[in-house]
Amino acid sequence: MTDNKDVKWFVAKTRAKQEKAICQQITDVGVEAFLPLRKELKVWRNRKKKVETVLIPNTLFIHACKADAVGLHNDMGIKISFLRDITGLNKNQLMVIPDAQMDNFIRFLAVDEEEYEVEEDALYMSGDRVMVNKGPFKGIVGDLVRLDRKNKVLVRLDNLIACSVQISLDAIEKINENI
Repeated sequence: MTDNKDVKWFVAKTRAKQEKAICQQITDVGVEAFLPLRKELKVWRNRKKKVETVLIPNTLFIHACKADAVGLHNDMGIKISFLRDITGLNKNQLMVIPDAQMDNFIRFLAVDEEEYEVEEDALYMSGDRVMVNKGPFKGIVGDLVRLDRKNKVLVRLDNLIACSVQISLDAIEKINENI
């Protein structure tokens, strides 16, 4: 078994509309995988239904050491490829998402969307690093952004995706931590 400090979050690409099946194949062999899903209201002529859709098409996240992650394709024949980091310090290495960013992202997606009342407050500025201290998003760290006079906490996976949620200023506190 691999030392836990070597376990990282890798970004894997799949074929179109194969994400759920491939994620299941990976978990079936004992490797942790995360497929970001969201609930979406689909409307047809005669009915409406909430369905789970893939948030980032053709993409899932694998939590393993590099050898085990690469072995999923090379040794087990699971049809995945890995994104390479072309912007980081280790150019052309497999893209790795820091644990803290991935934890925030997973927690963010685990909470059903909830509306918050927005309050104006001069203590916070757009771009401030904040932590949510109340409600279902408690403990999530992100950046404060203001769009259309609404305060939102932005949770990002560097070089990949950013998600935001509207939030009340009394539910956040400013921090000086970089993640």
